[in-house]
Amino acid sequence: MDSDIETLVLSRDGRSLLLLGCWNQDAPGGGSYAIRGYVGGAVEDLDIDASTGAWIDNFRVVLGDSSGTIKRVDFSKSPPSVSVIGRLQGAVKSVDISPSGDRLVALTDQRKSGSESVAAPVAVIVSLKTNEHAYISLPEGASAAFWRGDQKIILEAGNHWIIVDTGTAKVIERRLRPASPAPGNTREETRCNLAGSASVYVIGWCLKSGQLVKLDENGGMSVIANIPTKDSFASVSVASDLVR
Repeated sequence: MDSDIETLVLSRDGRSLLLLGCWNQDAPGGGSYAIRGYVGGAVEDLDIDASTGAWIDNFRVVLGDSSGTIKRVDFSKSPPSVSVIGRLQGAVKSVDISPSGDRLVALTDQRKSGSESVAAPVAVIVSLKTNEHAYISLPEGASAAFWRGDQKIILEAGNHWIIVDTGTAKVIERRLRPASPAPGNTREETRCNLAGSASVYVIGWCLKSGQLVKLDENGGMSVIANIPTKDSFASVSVASDLVR
């Protein structure tokens, strides 16, 4: 690995790990890779364009790339099988799989009707059984989307976390992003980023304080772990089934 843009993705039960990144980033012929590891199993690697991903189960993963292509990779086969399940207009910013494992939500920017330059964020709901696509327009600045059960998604937009009903495409809840004290100055607070969704909890990553937190349905916040870092680009991945 010779780039500084690796992305780590854990499966829901934490037994499978996916690492996305670049090799020979500045050299001719360089490309992207995906490395998959499994508890008790072998590590496998795959040359494939991907900037974001999510696990369907411990062997199958969905990947999105900057061209807007969504692929499904099955690591249970040798070599891993790759199939295209969707092509979007814009780059895939994030993907997440519903708890039932039969739908995905992909966040992208889509050009507005009649405009070649103005794009707006859209959540694309894709059935992994029928490949049917549904589109939900999102607020400006939407940067991450995760499932809340099988019918709702939660997304980050500006200083808010917003819950959308995928059946009606309506916003049903809007809450201010939680804040965490900045290190060395308890009077200063910084907003936490949306990092995942687990059962009744929403997961937040408070980079400056190094706190991984969970929020219940009433807004109560507790710290899952303290992960101090000086890396301003640090990110986390959460095995959502293990959050209690």
